[in-house]
Amino acid sequence: CEIEVRAAVETAAPAGLEFEAELITPTGSLMSASMTVNVRPSVDAGADRVSTPGTILSLTGASAHDGGAPVTAFLWDDGGVGGLFDDPTLLAPAYEPPDGIDLIELTLSATDSGGATGRDSLRLHINLAPTIDLGGDLNAVEGQPVALSGVVSDADGWILSVLWSDNGAGG
Repeated sequence: CEIEVRAAVETAAPAGLEFEAELITPTGSLMSASMTVNVRPSVDAGADRVSTPGTILSLTGASAHDGGAPVTAFLWDDGGVGGLFDDPTLLAPAYEPPDGIDLIELTLSATDSGGATGRDSLRLHINLAPTIDLGGDLNAVEGQPVALSGVVSDADGWILSVLWSDNGAGG
């Protein structure tokens, strides 16, 4: 005889769930068994972020809960892209993204006292600086209009506006 028992585990479940089963026949109890299930911690790495190159971020806003039992270890990981955490075992470390990468997935793992691990990730978008090419220098005749042109590009497509200026020369 094989018995399958299924139970839904809610988000706010306690750290461990205990199950008991007893096999009963008309003549009495044949056998009983119990088991404890360690529920993984509930982890929230925080909201997705947008930053600029060279900015060190404080990864505040993360949380981990285990139904009243202690979460004993945290570990942040950037998937091996080469960024630097001041201490990846803190719940809210500082993180310095590497140069040249515009999208990074940061994963927070939390482990409870029973060894179960829960994970969540956030996406960090690094808004790379646009490039502009105005071509070569021009010669102009005083009092005559001059045609200016340039090419602006942005690897991540986030150009919001372009502003021309003569730096106060009065043109």
